[in-house]
Amino acid sequence: MASASRVLLFCLLSPLLALPLCGYVFVLAAAIAHKLHGPRQPAGPPPADAQRSPGCGQPSHERTGQAVYRTLDVGGVEREYLLWLPEGYDPERPYPLLLSLHGATNSPVLMAMQDQLHCLADTAPFIVAWPAGYYRDNPYRYSSWNVPGATARGDSAEDGAPCIRNPLTGEWGSVDHPEFVSYDSCEYGGGGASDPTRCFSAACVDDFGFGAALVEALEQEFCVDVGRLSLHGHSMGGLMALTLASAPPLNARVRAVVAHAAAPFAGYNSPPSPHAVPLLKHDAREDWVVPPYAAASMTPGQLGPLNGTVGEGGWLYTRSVEVTAAWASAFDSAAEQGGGAADLRPAGSGVASALDGYRGFGCEMREGRAEVLTCEGSWTHSFALATPLNAPAGIELASIAYDFVSRFVRAADGSLAAAAGEEDASPSPPPLGASRLSLDACASFGPYRAAAMLAPGLLAELARRYPPAGAALIVGIVIGGVECVLLCLLLGASAIAAVRALAKSHTRSHLPVRLFGHASLT
Repeated sequence: MASASRVLLFCLLSPLLALPLCGYVFVLAAAIAHKLHGPRQPAGPPPADAQRSPGCGQPSHERTGQAVYRTLDVGGVEREYLLWLPEGYDPERPYPLLLSLHGATNSPVLMAMQDQLHCLADTAPFIVAWPAGYYRDNPYRYSSWNVPGATARGDSAEDGAPCIRNPLTGEWGSVDHPEFVSYDSCEYGGGGASDPTRCFSAACVDDFGFGAALVEALEQEFCVDVGRLSLHGHSMGGLMALTLASAPPLNARVRAVVAHAAAPFAGYNSPPSPHAVPLLKHDAREDWVVPPYAAASMTPGQLGPLNGTVGEGGWLYTRSVEVTAAWASAFDSAAEQGGGAADLRPAGSGVASALDGYRGFGCEMREGRAEVLTCEGSWTHSFALATPLNAPAGIELASIAYDFVSRFVRAADGSLAAAAGEEDASPSPPPLGASRLSLDACASFGPYRAAAMLAPGLLAELARRYPPAGAALIVGIVIGGVECVLLCLLLGASAIAAVRALAKSHTRSHLPVRLFGHASLT
């Protein structure tokens, strides 16, 4: 009996040891299931107003239906990005292109796991690219975006520095975030605590040129619908999306922008010019990182210099209502200049979603313009992105984003029009019901599926960003996978041994034992 007890105890403890390692098996199974499942529906013909890029007709040997880590030389600087070609990619069919930009300290792989756009890309279909902010000159390997104000030098907000001094310590806000003051590409990087130049939060590289170069490179290599370029971003990435769409060369190319928990730094709020650009701005009422508006208390969210809201770390941001007002005013300016944008009224004044009412979520027009929408919910800075706990909400937000940008198309002359036919192809996940896990497999297991589909890109990113750690992780995954298989085999053998031990014990006690449906008597 003692041996049987030990075997039973081992059987109970083995799963606890195997669970962390068997996560690899789960991820692998998710990847295999996705491949076997394939696209949920075949892609229909492209819209009648599709505009072919130079890459159309060129054969592609790039992998489809999964993320691929790639590099691009921009003015002698190597930049990185993650690419997703939809399953069944046809080099003769023009595909919309969407760039999704991560927030500060984040990365393309993590953004791809969170924004859930890969769940829609295969079905809609469209091409997704997740650019990487520059990190090589930061000892923490934190990446960010060189947006207006991010590398400003000044002694005060009025002098161009978009942050404030801590009222308790007298230090600049960014002192609380040393990872943001160590970009060696900035001549004034790493200054002492007394250095008034404390408001920079990015490397001094040309991110604006990187965005334009990436779009051009993808259009040259793949079949892209040049009139259907969209930008999507979260936090600092959302601000970078606003920046790219605000001025040439992409201003005349971008059909719409979706910005989650993002706003320009105070003093740097400029409407897009010369072309107006549709905007869907997602705000979080409990966001203290990039507060959408001022709070009543003297906490992050209060109004600071330049009438800006004060976020965590002391940075100053433009109030949400001022951002949307500026972007809406661009449509009025375009109308005055004969651009015709003022007559654009896509069907519906809002974005219908099953999230309406969920935690106070809702969308509305700004300044009476259907091209500028604000969606808002009672959550924090990162809730708009998917986690294992809110993956269904995450894919709904991704669907809202793509449904919005799908309403618009850019003509060759830069004018904006309602898209022809694409709104019918835009995916519509089932609405959230009583159980938020009742969505399809991609929604319910989005982060896990993403982990499986993005695993090669994740390993490549880690190997490049943290060479020793990346190599160690790859070795660890191989060893962990082997250990998982061995533990599972051992668990099965232990279970069989336990059954046999119990059977022998009962046999010696002259008790009837029923094994596999057969009674055994002594």
